[in-house]
Parts: sequence; C-alpha cells; structure tokens
Amino acid sequence: MLYISLALSLLATSTVTKAWKRDAIYAAQTIRTPVDHFNSSNNATYENRFWVDSTYYQPGGPVVIFNNGESGVDDGALYTYLGSNSANMAIAQKYNGIAVVYEHRYYGESIPVPVDNETGYALDGKDYAYLTTEQALEDMVFLANNFQPERLRDVWDQLHPSRTPWIAIGASYPGLLAVFARIRNPETFYASWASSAPVETMISMPTYYEQIYQDMTANCSADIAAASRYLDSVLVNGTRDEGNLAKFLSELATTGVGQLHEMLDRSESDLNANISNASSNSEHYAAMNVADIVRSTSFQSAGFANSTLPYCDLMQQWDPAGFLNASTSSQKLHALFGPESNASRIAPAGQGIGSRYGDKAAFGAVVYTTALHTQFSDFYNRPSTGFVVDGPSWNWQHCFENPNFMVANTASSDNLLSRLINLENVIIAECGANSSFPFPIPASNLTANNQFGGWKMQPSNVMFIDGAKDPWHTLSVHSTSDEIDAPNRRSTQEVPACNEPPAVDDVFGMVFPDGYHGGDLVQHPESDTAVELFSKALDVWLPCFNASRQEAQNDTPQNGTQETQPGSSGQSSGMRVAFSWSLATLVGLVTGVYFLIWYNVSTL
Repeated sequence: MLYISLALSLLATSTVTKAWKRDAIYAAQTIRTPVDHFNSSNNATYENRFWVDSTYYQPGGPVVIFNNGESGVDDGALYTYLGSNSANMAIAQKYNGIAVVYEHRYYGESIPVPVDNETGYALDGKDYAYLTTEQALEDMVFLANNFQPERLRDVWDQLHPSRTPWIAIGASYPGLLAVFARIRNPETFYASWASSAPVETMISMPTYYEQIYQDMTANCSADIAAASRYLDSVLVNGTRDEGNLAKFLSELATTGVGQLHEMLDRSESDLNANISNASSNSEHYAAMNVADIVRSTSFQSAGFANSTLPYCDLMQQWDPAGFLNASTSSQKLHALFGPESNASRIAPAGQGIGSRYGDKAAFGAVVYTTALHTQFSDFYNRPSTGFVVDGPSWNWQHCFENPNFMVANTASSDNLLSRLINLENVIIAECGANSSFPFPIPASNLTANNQFGGWKMQPSNVMFIDGAKDPWHTLSVHSTSDEIDAPNRRSTQEVPACNEPPAVDDVFGMVFPDGYHGGDLVQHPESDTAVELFSKALDVWLPCFNASRQEAQNDTPQNGTQETQPGSSGQSSGMRVAFSWSLATLVGLVTGVYFLIWYNVSTL
C-alpha cells in the first residue's frame, strides 16, 4: 500500500503518465535463461525469476540490480531490497532509475535442473556442474542484454547496457557478485557497490570466531573457551566414559531444556544406556554442539548485544549445585556439573562460571544454557520461510567455490572453540563423508573467486563498504588481519575518476567502526552515510557514461553478447569486450570440463 500511495501522489503532480510512472510491481517476472552459457551444443533453458520496481523511473535513469545470492527471493527479501529504506531504492529514486531484484540460479524457484521436491537436491549429481560463479555472473549479463520488463515496453530499447548504466549492488556473496560483475563485464555493469564482500577466498578461515571473541563480554567468552577446553581434555585425553558423557550432554543441549530435564531424571541404568549410545557420535560433532550458540545466533548481522548477550547473561546465573539438587541424582552428573573443590579457582562472579567453579562447570553451564536457548529462542522455533533447494545449493557452492571453512584458531589467545574444530574435521562434516550432501563434491576451487584479484583487486567504478565488527571483514579489501597476511590497504572517500581505479593500495569506500555484516544496505544511519558516498561517486562517474551514449547508440546490440563499452569516454572497446567475453567463455568451459572429468572418475 505504501508504494501504491506514493505512485498515486506522483501521478497527481506530474504530467507524465507513461507506464514507468505506475506503482511498484512485486509480481515475479521471468526470463528464459540458458542452463549452460558456455556450451553451444546444450540448448536447455529454464525460467529465472526477477522483480522490478519502476516507481521513480525516467528515461535515461540507471538500472540498479541486486542479485539475492544464496537464498530464494521471498516477500521478506522483496520488501527489504525494494523497500523505501533500502540502498537499492535510494539510488533508484535519486537517479530516476529502476530497481531490480534477481534470483540466483538454483535458489527459490529459479531451478535449471530437476530436483527432489522433498529434499531439494538435484536428481543427478552431474547437474551441479552448472552451479558456478561463472554461470551466475553470465546470468546477470544475459538479463542485462535481454531485459524486457513488463509495463516498460515503450523503453525496452533504452534499457540495454549500451544505452543505460547498469549498477550492481550486493552484500556478502551478492557483494562478491556485484564487484565480480564490474571486473568481468565492464561493458555491461558500469558501477558497483560491494558491501561486506569477502573477496579473498581461502580454504581455512581461523579469524571468523576471533572477531566474535573480541566483541563478547569477557566472562562469556571465557566460559565458552573454558567449556571447549574441558571438552578437548575429555575427548582427547579422558577415559571412554568421560568422552561418552560429554558427547551425550553436548547432543542433549541441542534438544531443548525440557528434553534435557526429562532425560536427566531417568534412572541411573537408563541414563547410562543413553550415554553409551552417544559413543557413536564424532568428537567434532560434540565440539560443534558446544560452539552452537556462537554459530547459530545472528551475531554477524546484529552484533553481540542483539544476538549472543541474552544467552551470556542467562549463563552467568548458572548455579551448578542448585541444578543438581533439583534435577538428578546421577553420580556421574554430580561429578561433572558440580563445582571443583580447588578453592584457588574461586573468583569474583563477574569473571565467569569457569573462574568460579572450573572448566567442567563452565561446560555444564554452556550445555544447560544452550538447552534453554534452543527451547525458547526464536532462532530455533520460528517457522521456516526458506525454499527447500536453498540449503543443498549453498552446500555445493560453499564446498566447491566458497570454502572459507571456519575453524578454531588454536594459535590465538582469542580462541573460543575446541581444537577438534579443525580443517580436516570441518571438511569431512560439511563436504565429505559426514555431510548430508548425497553426491561427491570436488576439492575446493579457489581460482573461481580469486581470479578477480582477491583482497588486492583494484576495480574502477566500485565502492566497498565494510563493518569493523563483521567477522567476514578479515577477508575483505579492508582487511587488516596480520594473522592471515592481509594487505592492510588504506580506505579513502576520495572519489576516483570515472573508469579509473583508486591509487595503488587505496580502497574507495569506508569501514564503519561499529558496523556489522551488510548493515549499510538496510540500516540507518549507516545506509544514509553509504548512499551519500555512493551518490557522490555516481555524480562523478555517470557523466562519463552519458558522454559516450551517442557512440553506444550507434552500435546495434545483439542479445546475449556484449558489443559496446559504455563509459569508455569515447574509446573504442570492441577488442577488449570480445576478449573479456572469450575469456569468460573459456573459464566457464574449463570449469565445466574439469567437473565432468572429476565426477566421472569419482563415481567409478
């Protein structure tokens, strides 16, 4: 209703009554898209969804595209990225443009291959060959070159990227796509805004939880670290009974406090039988359950105060003696949950459970509070609004081209996690034998993303925004992490000249000191500040595109190809465009051939 009212008010005060001045359109549109852009012998196509808001459009205005990335587009995504508070709409409104939300292939309802409607997995493992960064980027190029939205028929010819600037915006993985699109296809995407984009792809990412540690209260981080230490001690060096008990309790924590009490109230013999059954669980599984509270909360987007702090406050109220007296007579559990007798461990309450009672009591506190959080947290109990294909599709992309496996940083004093959360165990759990993915996944391909320059990339017409408290910040162009040899580049708000990168070692954009993941696209005042800086940049960059429009219009674009170089300030670009398209085709073909050879060998 908000958009309808706004459109009506615009109509009432304007003499322009063209279709592009009507209300925002939130009905899905589709474009028939090749399943494989790089194999001319494969003629298969599918319908890929996109959404358009042309409320503010006037001829000549840009097309602002947001690729939704690793989740299907639902109503929440539409109202987030086409809503009045979004950066997308702010740019579209300021420059009289069109806002587009595009659904990534293999997510939501944009499915190129047959899938199991119950599990979301492709029916044939070979079909994941078409789920690559290269195919996704070529999808965006294909849309731009064949963009014919409903109710804008009068201006279809003007919306081609040779005549209208296309601006890509995204956060996180969509942020990667936004900047990759500009680097890979500058003839199609004239400018980009990359928010919280982890552009440096690594196999192992030990820095993710280090940022969480630094942002937590000292007592909470100390207790989770103490619980992890205890788990390591019994799983690595403890007796079989101690290890089984720890596995049993770590699993029980994820079932909710009601289930925990019911289980602990059973007879000693019954309890022992259940503890024995837990022996089949892997040590890594137990360690991940203990770490679950910092993994499953929305820390990276909402921050500590709005995600993990309530859990931490609850944990500090833990009374091991009171819990034992009220819930169980088990001697094993009394030995585990009870305070250590060593008086030297007693410390002021503000320093945490572990400081007062010892590491094993901290483990008990984490188990019990995780059970409470599991039962009562909205995170665990809210109904799912996702699409069944989303999880399997990102599982594949994560393992194949976006690994960044989050592991314990055992070399750091700021480590929260068990040493069992190591690279080998994480890969097995997420991508290997213990993974739920039903098909073999090839080894991670770091080249897919790092071919664009990683955190040393120097694109033109791109703004980078990051949050200093975002755990993904360490893989961004703004990373200052000495631990992983980040380049430590200088952030500048001085706008580079159009089609020119900033000075060597400089990054155009900003880092919000208290910012988190992707907050600049939707959260005020961060969004207002970022929109202001991007607008300042577009005021410099867009006139260069406009100056070359006449030359671009003299060329006749062909659907599915890129023939012109908008924004080239009069320079001929046919050779560079042909080269970039050929290179993209070659990379796509090599990736596809590599996958098919690997898949056939691995399934022999």
